[in-house]
Amino acid sequence: EQTAAQLIEALTGALPGASISSDALDITASIDVVADLNALFAAEPVQFALGSAEILPESVPVLDQVAAALAEAPGLALEVQGHTDSSGGDDANQALSQQRADAVQQYLVDAGVGSDRLSALGLGETEPIADNDTEAGRQANRRIEFEILEPLS
Repeated sequence: EQTAAQLIEALTGALPGASISSDALDITASIDVVADLNALFAAEPVQFALGSAEILPESVPVLDQVAAALAEAPGLALEVQGHTDSSGGDDANQALSQQRADAVQQYLVDAGVGSDRLSALGLGETEPIADNDTEAGRQANRRIEFEILEPLS
């Protein structure tokens, strides 16, 4: 995989007189990193104890992968978003989603990601990605996702 500097060198060599900023390449790299992290979480969701924000041990390797990916993209700042299914009350789901987002944020900070690079937001049951009428749908809706706060600079 090429770095932004290597890509700029290759592109400017192919286009004499061209001036290419690394900003666009860095933004694309940031989007790719976040897409990869969200795909990882879709394939291996962060698991929590039932009705709690306690991260289960089987999720530690996934979160360690996230910390390693963020170490490779030091200028990337992210919002950790917690989501729930529609089981339970709206207020309880909102609080639980915030607690879970906070727990993931704290895990990543403890793993060496700068706290200034992360924020946490609980979205409760407001953004379902599946049908809450089925167990599979509810499970899909209980998730952690990332949103870019600032691109690499």
